[in-house]
Amino acid sequence: ENASNKSGRNTETSEYGKAWGSYIRSGEYTNPMEIRAISEVSGGTVLPPLEFHNAITTKLKTMTAIRQIAKVISIGSYAREFAVESTTGSAAWAAEAASFTESGSTFAKVTLTPAKLTGLLKVSNELVEDAPARGAGFSIESILTEQFARMFAQAEETAFCATSSVTSGPQNPLLSSGAGISTGKTTSSNSAFTAAEVIDWVYSLARQYRTNASILVHDATLGKLRQLGSLAGTVNYFWQNSGALGEPDRLMGIPVYASAAMPVVATTAKIGVIGDFGNYSVLAERGSYSMRVLKELFSATGQTGYLATSRCDFSITLKDAFSVLACAV
Repeated sequence: ENASNKSGRNTETSEYGKAWGSYIRSGEYTNPMEIRAISEVSGGTVLPPLEFHNAITTKLKTMTAIRQIAKVISIGSYAREFAVESTTGSAAWAAEAASFTESGSTFAKVTLTPAKLTGLLKVSNELVEDAPARGAGFSIESILTEQFARMFAQAEETAFCATSSVTSGPQNPLLSSGAGISTGKTTSSNSAFTAAEVIDWVYSLARQYRTNASILVHDATLGKLRQLGSLAGTVNYFWQNSGALGEPDRLMGIPVYASAAMPVVATTAKIGVIGDFGNYSVLAERGSYSMRVLKELFSATGQTGYLATSRCDFSITLKDAFSVLACAV
């Protein structure tokens, strides 16, 4: 077999799909030949078919804000290093026959090391057996896709938007001190903010990063922003409804995304971030999702367990491309 098969890139064949279908229904009681087919193609691990992987990834993107705005890459090793410009250089005017002024950039590195994220779902054996008979579009595959996407989405966003590193998770979340993002504006109130303060925050981000910028806030903060947009004299330039399905609303022309994992007004100082996520934030994935069917382990309760695993990390690659909105607490 070639290397692509061993790395799990041949999991989209019909033979693999049939073997996988038997495995998720029978677990360790699956025909040994089908178990062998799955193990050989996926390099010894149990990888879902490519269709299943893509379905979870697609749902994850609709359930999380970070995956919609960050650069998502796949890495083939346990870690990936990025060179980042920590200090920018500048040019200087020089007099005739005078020495040059030295002002060069300095560089640092950001290392992405995917952490392991797991989810355990238990389903009654009756549901596993009867799912195909419950109508078109309803199957154990659709149940697993929906539930694992929801589990992973909540865990990822909670870790990526945290104000401190999550245990065993990503060590450089968006709002932690490790990210090094500066506060662009602090509101005068711990429970509210004004349109003028929000405008100051937007313009605290350097011009070159505002061109492709996005805004990320909690749903409650989003509600307050929309209320500001309805004030007399601000509606025409402050807030714009998208008017198109799937397109984000805009604040001063900048797309606004909401995440339930972002801090809420009056509970913490940092309540929003604006920045060029597409160019200067990276979500790295290590390989495909893997899954184990645990039928015997939960036989006493008449259930089948499904253990899914993914590995990912998230980091900011240029802190100057982001700015935080904080409230006085």
